[in-house]
Amino acid sequence: MKRLLVLLFFIVPWWAWGAPTIRVALAIHASSFDVACPSGLEVVDASGGEILSGLSASFRADRSGIMVNGFPTDDDRVTLRSKGPFWVSKHRYRGILEIRKNENFIDAINLVDIEKYLYSVIGSEMSPSWPSEALKSQAVVARTYALKKKEERKALSFDVVSSFADQAYEGMGSETSATQSAAEITRGEVLYYQNALITAYYSADCGGKTEKGENVFPGPLPYLQSVICPYGSDSPYQHWTKSYSFYELSERLGRSIFGIALRKDLETDRAAEVKLDTGGGPMVLAGFLFRKLLGTRDLRSTQFDLTETKKTVLAPREEAISFEKKGLSVLSRFLVRVEKPFERPVMESVPEEKKVYLIHESGALSEGEVSRENPIVAISSGGILFPVHHPLWAISSSVRFFSQKFKIPNSLIHGGHKGLKWVPLEVPVSVTFWGKGWGHGVGLCQWGSRGMALIGKGYRDILHYYYKDIELRKIYD
Repeated sequence: MKRLLVLLFFIVPWWAWGAPTIRVALAIHASSFDVACPSGLEVVDASGGEILSGLSASFRADRSGIMVNGFPTDDDRVTLRSKGPFWVSKHRYRGILEIRKNENFIDAINLVDIEKYLYSVIGSEMSPSWPSEALKSQAVVARTYALKKKEERKALSFDVVSSFADQAYEGMGSETSATQSAAEITRGEVLYYQNALITAYYSADCGGKTEKGENVFPGPLPYLQSVICPYGSDSPYQHWTKSYSFYELSERLGRSIFGIALRKDLETDRAAEVKLDTGGGPMVLAGFLFRKLLGTRDLRSTQFDLTETKKTVLAPREEAISFEKKGLSVLSRFLVRVEKPFERPVMESVPEEKKVYLIHESGALSEGEVSRENPIVAISSGGILFPVHHPLWAISSSVRFFSQKFKIPNSLIHGGHKGLKWVPLEVPVSVTFWGKGWGHGVGLCQWGSRGMALIGKGYRDILHYYYKDIELRKIYD
């Protein structure tokens, strides 16, 4: 009989005994973590021995273990139980809180019944005022996503994090009767594809067409295909713009950027690749990675086009030689090392206007007066503009940047080199992205689900529209 019970334990799935507990990371690698509970709390060690009781607790890691309210313990893991909801900053949570030492930091994990977890997730991810069928569709995908992560992260101390890195979980303040009802009506319902839980990705607004899963996430993900979505036209994210100077772009990406181009996926109309002209040569990034590097709140989706804004700078050019082709080897014939500023201003070397745009190492343009203190203008190499730098021996066929500047020799000012002239050159100084939607665009479109619910579609219809060839199963009561 004992043998049979052991076999049943391994054969019967974990969800057969009802709604599982989900482990939600409220903090990972935190320097400290503070909790309050007006109705009272206690902190216990792994054996259940009481460490502290009171109304609040503060946790911090030290060499021997976890410090609780400033008192050291020998424990790497402690548990907080409360008589009511506990507070972390401005948010209230249900369940149990587990505090773990993680090297010299603290991890805080909320252990909570998955259905009560969903009460909050639905209201954190969607407006509780939205139609009930949209809220139900959110309940099913959020439940499926959490349980899939629970399978994948068995070896970790948590199943999901409480931020948009997984799905938003803002505690009891996001719960309403509508979000509770959506979770309870769909209780235990999840999405399967070929007898396995799907990874139920979703985003705020797909911008009219969802993205293929394989374009963003490791796959294969055959149930995440691109579908036309005309239902989210009321979304405030249907149109957005974001502009960066090339100086800002360079700072964000950690290298000098002098130009940008786009290759779009013809099926999804999203940015498949972004090509950047850098000081070290061309760099190609996947569209979703480029968005992530710039910041997903600024570049709201990969469904965008771009426009470069250009300005005119002056560059020295020899009439008989194509400067763009010869590059720095031609430049080295024109410039010499000069330790002192000129006695005379270099106005004579520049056509009429008194101001030019100067390019710096960062790729930024600034307007500068041409004078004996500032006799420098931009030069071009291979179609890319660089500042003129000092010293001469540093100039080579490869692109390098230096902190000091070359001075234009008097021989050039007085026509010592025939054929040299200053010519205007247009260069990009900023870029504007024109986009639609918000989020990665894979799977369920939240604003689209709202639109479908408003025209009478049920949550099952919504789910089958965004996820292909899936099965809706109820795995526990």
